[in-house]
Amino acid sequence: MANVFKQNYQNLDNLYCDYVMGEDYRNNALVKEVNKLSDSALEDAINYLKLGKNLDAEDSMIQGTVVHEELGFLLGFSYAMKIMQESVKNI
Repeated sequence: MANVFKQNYQNLDNLYCDYVMGEDYRNNALVKEVNKLSDSALEDAINYLKLGKNLDAEDSMIQGTVVHEELGFLLGFSYAMKIMQESVKNI
């Protein structure tokens, strides 16, 4: 799937990689908070698995995944709007 994305949307792939590897992303307070939440969810899931509580572990992993999905949407949409604003300035 990654190859299909790179082949068909190379410019988007490059924009995305540049963004997530950049300082704006790394220093974003929301990114830091979400990373803390997902790290905590992963630790909880591991602890639940050790106790044999597989459903609780699954719930914990889902919570960690959902916060990343929400963050991805919010940051992606915000970044797309910034790109659009810059492109309009150049018209």
